[in-house]
Amino acid sequence: MSFSNAIVDAKKRQSDSNLRYPAFVALLWQAGVESYTVNVASFATKYAGRKGESHSESGGAPRTVAGAYNGEVLDAAVRASRRGELDDAAFMDKLAASGIASFEARLGDKVIVYEGHGKSYAEAISR
Repeated sequence: MSFSNAIVDAKKRQSDSNLRYPAFVALLWQAGVESYTVNVASFATKYAGRKGESHSESGGAPRTVAGAYNGEVLDAAVRASRRGELDDAAFMDKLAASGIASFEARLGDKVIVYEGHGKSYAEAISR
């Protein structure tokens, strides 16, 4: 299976099974993904493989990123996401409201780094 097809398959399995994020990360890792970066405003995503492969996906409906960073809103969004209370679109909306412009999930390092307005916030990917 190609790198791109493996990512599409992992996303379909996550959607069909409503997998929690750590299980989805495991599927992406099995597909060969080292990291992926998401543009919050456009939801465009770029995946980078451990063997130099790449795969890009266009986003969904555009959203406006808040004009200032708000750590409290970001923290609430991350906590709600961990509890499984937000789907992807709702999570992106909350990130945009917190002033986050992009994030990178570094699967090998098991960390997600959120960035916006010159600020960054890192969180561990739970198992």
